[in-house]
Amino acid sequence: MLSAATGGIADAIVILSVVLINAIIGFVTESHTEKTINSLKRLVRPYTFVLRDGKVIEISVEEVVPGDVLILKPGTYIPADARVIESHMLSVDESALTGESMPVVKTARQLKYKDIPLADRTNMIYMGTLVTGGQALAVVTATGRYTEMGQIQTLVGEAVQPATPMEIQLERIGDKLVLICAGVCGLVFVTGILRGFSLLEMVKSSISLAVAAIPEGLPTMATTVLALGINKMKQHNVLIRRLDAVETLGSVQTICLDKTVTLTLNRMTAVCVVTTGEKVNIVSGRLAAEDERDLDK
Repeated sequence: MLSAATGGIADAIVILSVVLINAIIGFVTESHTEKTINSLKRLVRPYTFVLRDGKVIEISVEEVVPGDVLILKPGTYIPADARVIESHMLSVDESALTGESMPVVKTARQLKYKDIPLADRTNMIYMGTLVTGGQALAVVTATGRYTEMGQIQTLVGEAVQPATPMEIQLERIGDKLVLICAGVCGLVFVTGILRGFSLLEMVKSSISLAVAAIPEGLPTMATTVLALGINKMKQHNVLIRRLDAVETLGSVQTICLDKTVTLTLNRMTAVCVVTTGEKVNIVSGRLAAEDERDLDK
């Protein structure tokens, strides 16, 4: 009885150690990435020029409030949603919001219709976009979570994160192990009773067998592999907040994009021409053979 109790305590210590190691690996990896992202936020603190009380002042984008008049010029980061009141050939890159890679020309003219789609509101500018040309004045109408970009971030924050392929597979494996283990333990229990062993002894043996069948090292191994994946991505200047995002990214086989290809380099460039008979690659604006394209990489 003493040996059985000692074995149970040892198994409990092993399980607790595995859980602790798993938690430490995940916390250290994710916290390091979070610190890096926060340091980048502190490094880039955009400022903007506004017109207040008849004076032009430079303030941080966090200090912009509704009613401020933004002074826009090429390269200006737009810190809030605003209505254009004066425009001189103003063009804005709205690819971060609408996906359109080409700059949109903005005017101060009133729109003719109501409920116009966001991308067609030519007298409005939005937070998170960038002025690419021209100059203008715009009065702030919304800031923070009340902007179009803020509403999108709110919806993203409310979205429920689906289970990753690894989590689904581990859950399936766990269910199968439980069924198999229950069957084996039940068989051992019944066999021992039929052979004359005591009920208490067979209960202890069945429980010990069930504990031994649990793969305690599997979660730690999975977490370690994901942590190594995050470190590998850091070498390519990619920051990932959550461990399971690495596994999900590795499971992606096809990425579907629209004509703007904003997800990549925001460049509309043809890389190959596919016909019914052959495939010809395009390198540096000219047709090239398949092997030449590989060498160009």
